Amino acid sequence: MLQWLISLLLLGLFVQMFAAIMPGIEMEGRVPALTVAAALVAMGNVIARFAIPLPVPGLVATIAYACVGNVIAVSVMAAILPRVHVKAISGVVGLGVLVTVATLGIPYAWQMVSNAGVLSAVN
Repeated sequence: MLQWLISLLLLGLFVQMFAAIMPGIEMEGRVPALTVAAALVAMGNVIARFAIPLPVPGLVATIAYACVGNVIAVSVMAAILPRVHVKAISGVVGLGVLVTVATLGIPYAWQMVSNAGVLSAVN
């Protein structure tokens, strides 16, 4: 439970940070960012349950589904939440791609660093 809460808070921080640097999308505060992060998690769970296997490598299919799901989740949340504003679709697509890279890339990077022995050398 604690790990899930920490992951959600980090994802909310990523969403708020990426929305601040992406032109075309604005989030006013941490509560909308956490709400969008919760929607991203929910969308990820729905996609993981109902995704159709694609005839491409697993990582490519995961990235494709994650990007599409993130764009849909951010667009729906922007339509529902009053403090999330979308001024250009490129901002939503950029935010979806950045969140996908962050959420998928960080565990892979952590695993690569761990496998390379960098973490054991630091301890």
